[in-house]
Amino acid sequence: CARLANGSSWCWGYNSNGQVGDGTTTQRTTPTRVRNDAGFIELRTVPYHTCARKADGTLWCWGYNAQGQLGDGTTTQRTSPVQVRNVSDATTLALPGYHFTCAIRTGGLLWCWGLNGQGQLGDGSTTNRSAPVRVSGLGAVTHVAQGGYSQSNLARTATGETYAWGYNYNGSLGLGDATSRAYTTPRRVAGF
Repeated sequence: CARLANGSSWCWGYNSNGQVGDGTTTQRTTPTRVRNDAGFIELRTVPYHTCARKADGTLWCWGYNAQGQLGDGTTTQRTSPVQVRNVSDATTLALPGYHFTCAIRTGGLLWCWGLNGQGQLGDGSTTNRSAPVRVSGLGAVTHVAQGGYSQSNLARTATGETYAWGYNYNGSLGLGDATSRAYTTPRRVAGF
């Protein structure tokens, strides 16, 4: 996907789940304008869904939604943008995983939604969420990124600390624990 200087948004490619956002599931080999794209200032995409942020802080997502990764309170696939529930103050959008989504909101607070089988939403549970939930125990966050196998998250706080949560595949979270298991809340990564 791309956003042009005139403010329009365009996507192309694989579209079996509506991730192009043109109201269809037809594969597009050339750029196709996203429906209702007025006001999008940031776009993020992963293979199965796409999200955008508007200047007013609202978030809009479309595509595959079986785990609630579109954040509209449903698990219904969407072929054009739908608004993420209860978010009107997003400052940064992140799509760290194929099946979950995160956003940094005013004050640096991190919220995530979608697939949570390995604790990747950081809310202390392994329950999928179809609407945003706040990541537990973090202060202001400046950056968030996907960890291994799209089942974990990494975040850097405003104080420069790094935190990890989700699936610790063979120690991939850097927590000093090589056991492959789920961490459902953020843990500080030592040594940074």
